[in-house]
Amino acid sequence: MTGKRHEAYTERLERITRNLVDHELVLLGSDPSAALYHFRLQKPGGSRVMSSDFIFTKYQTFITGDYSPCTGPNGVTSNLGNGLGWFAGKLSPDYLASKFLDRVWCKLNAEDWYDDLCETDPDDEEWVQCTACKGEGYVQPDDEDECETCDGEGKVPPATSKWAAKLKEALGDNSWGSDFGEGPFDTPHLWHETFKEVISEAGWDNESAYPNNVYEIGNWAMLTACHAKFRELFWAQYSEVTAQGVAVLKDTEAKEDSK
Repeated sequence: MTGKRHEAYTERLERITRNLVDHELVLLGSDPSAALYHFRLQKPGGSRVMSSDFIFTKYQTFITGDYSPCTGPNGVTSNLGNGLGWFAGKLSPDYLASKFLDRVWCKLNAEDWYDDLCETDPDDEEWVQCTACKGEGYVQPDDEDECETCDGEGKVPPATSKWAAKLKEALGDNSWGSDFGEGPFDTPHLWHETFKEVISEAGWDNESAYPNNVYEIGNWAMLTACHAKFRELFWAQYSEVTAQGVAVLKDTEAKEDSK
């Protein structure tokens, strides 16, 4: 991941991670026989402000609270099959997000994708014959007026260059402001509609080209940071999670060894 989206994600992740430095992990309730656990990641003193609740069943994980990713009114829920043992494991940010978050439209990702598109060098791609003049440069053989489609060249830029130019025209010159700027295309909504219209016309309306297949930056950073802090504190207290989903305290092992 590179570009504007990467910078925004990294900045958000670092900020959330700093806010979690002093948090502690508390077990609020459990039923080991049913592999049920309720943990809270909280500030010292027990405040629910800026806290995250992790509720685990044998087959699923629920995350809610002030400091948690939120795709609805009550936090996020994992896919089936992802309980405590799985969540306490070492998971990449992208894989972790795939189990909790939906892929959505992201203006920053659209900007990155558009920048890459505009940086495509036409000289590196094979130009194609103009269909309007059949490569002659003129619509009619005896016509002195150049073909408007290819400007008399007989060839047109490859698709990437052609549609990059059309996107640039549609988005206007003032397209890189903030989401609340004065430019007509500064809002994510208008970006979304413009990309959808132009890219669909170009025949690129698929996940590999249409930039709607990324995770929302705030939720992704929050999920990544909370997971990392949970793992750090969980493994400081527990030695393992059994195949039955039971968390084994380190103190329990020590007591068994002393008998």
